[in-house]
Amino acid sequence: MCHPTPRSRLLPIFGLLIPLIAGARLAAQSLPASAAHPVRELALVTAKMYVGPEASSSVIAMVRPGQEVAVLGYSGKFAHVFVHASGWMRNQGLLALNNPQAAQILMGAARAREKRAERYALQGQTARNAALLYYRVWDDFRASPPAAEALYRAGAIAWQLERGEYNTPQGKYNYMLKGRLLRKVRGNYSHTPWAARAAYLLLQRKLNCNHWSRHPHCIVKEGHVYRDYYQNYKTGPRAAAAAYQTAWHYAVAVTAYSRPGRRQKLNRANHYRRKAEKWIRRIETLYPGSDWAGEAAFLNFRLSQQMPVGLKHL
Repeated sequence: MCHPTPRSRLLPIFGLLIPLIAGARLAAQSLPASAAHPVRELALVTAKMYVGPEASSSVIAMVRPGQEVAVLGYSGKFAHVFVHASGWMRNQGLLALNNPQAAQILMGAARAREKRAERYALQGQTARNAALLYYRVWDDFRASPPAAEALYRAGAIAWQLERGEYNTPQGKYNYMLKGRLLRKVRGNYSHTPWAARAAYLLLQRKLNCNHWSRHPHCIVKEGHVYRDYYQNYKTGPRAAAAAYQTAWHYAVAVTAYSRPGRRQKLNRANHYRRKAEKWIRRIETLYPGSDWAGEAAFLNFRLSQQMPVGLKHL
């Protein structure tokens, strides 16, 4: 689960990706007439752009990882580049797009950034840099083997940043979660494990019930969301997780409808107990030895002991 994050600390990732990419291409199309044969390259590290080919000259801009530059020439250890304007940067960390290993190198750079960002819960500029590098793999090398994975990983980071943006102490604004990149994965690679992963993350948009104690039917409704996902992606990498979430929600419904009070409905509690037990048996049968099987066994134990499930939400 993503913890609430102050809005001022985050920027919508997709809004960052498109201007950078579009701007880089516009820059390449607006090269000065003197640039006869520029070489398209991508920055893999954050770098300063100087007025002249020496570090003592004035800094005129910063080039971010994943940003495209047009290399016009070289002078010693510096490359003459054009990124919205002409300048010089150290000839380090620039990847030529015609490099036969460019897609693999980009993936490696993106993974390194993502691992660094994970130390800070995938927040901040490092996470945005990782997402942009992943996106460039897909955008520039769509026929390459890692393209689908790269688009998914860019979308997953963007999704986490979006959730941090819209999950606030005042409530979950799930309707504002766009998941544009994840929807691209689902649309472009519909029969791949990456599409199944993307679809699982997108389920969050359908989980809008914040007051389970007042609306127990919402618990069941959210359980149905996971049930329907499971039916659509039975062989996918998130199938076991969806099956467990289905069982868990039904178990929470047992607790909700068993509690004394005007909302108590023991017939419904027994109905969802049977449903939960059915899903638990499915998990133990289809995914034996997995972590989900262990959690399902513990969930079954709690039901058998009439222990409350999901009480913190109630």
